[in-house]
Amino acid sequence: IMVHLNALYVSPDASGTVYTGSHAAPTALGKVSVTDAVVPLLDIGYFLTDHWAVNVIAGVTHHSAHGSNVGDIGSVWLLPPTITLQYHFMPDNPMFQPYVGAGVNYTFFFDPHATPGLAKEHYKDNFGWALEAGFDVPIAQSGFYLNVDAKKLFLSTDVTAASGAVWAHDVRLDPWLTSVGRVRAAGGRPGAAVLGRTIGRGRRRGSFCPEARGRRPGGRPIGRSGAWWHASPSSLVAGPVPRPVPP
Repeated sequence: IMVHLNALYVSPDASGTVYTGSHAAPTALGKVSVTDAVVPLLDIGYFLTDHWAVNVIAGVTHHSAHGSNVGDIGSVWLLPPTITLQYHFMPDNPMFQPYVGAGVNYTFFFDPHATPGLAKEHYKDNFGWALEAGFDVPIAQSGFYLNVDAKKLFLSTDVTAASGAVWAHDVRLDPWLTSVGRVRAAGGRPGAAVLGRTIGRGRRRGSFCPEARGRRPGGRPIGRSGAWWHASPSSLVAGPVPRPVPP
């Protein structure tokens, strides 16, 4: 399990038109724009295998909507829970672990506040699709990772205000969700013992891991460093141990 606590930047790529009057003969009031937001984000990833993981994000954002010819329309809070299936290309890499993903989103709009004169504002909840790409960077042997992630949501909504006298249908929001933060690997992520496995594979291939030039228990030294290493089944711990004395 990977537990992320990130700073999230939400940048809607909004498009749509605000109208007034009847739907049969509407009058355009201008193009829609939506403000950006920065909020804390909690997301949790669960590894099904070394390469495949399920990721869920949870956070709330606050945005204001504007019409190009009428100014402020109002503001609203969003709760956009999103679940994605991720593929991790190099889960054992001790330096850089990229991934991509795709999934589904459902956005709840709540607590709207209309500009005076546009009472009873309403935003329609809706499903959307999500694509993402990102990477994790292990921080030494601390069990923490630096995470950078970008998601693109494909999302639209309908907006009504002033008891339906002002409206905008199929407003595209399509936000970018960009986050950076620290990740804690809890419960033994597949591939978490990256260093130990890298040494074992490097020994078989005649290479070595630059973070751990030493030897596996019962094996011959790897590299030319004076550092020696010993390992447990779940971790690799550095420590000086006596060099074996030839018989």
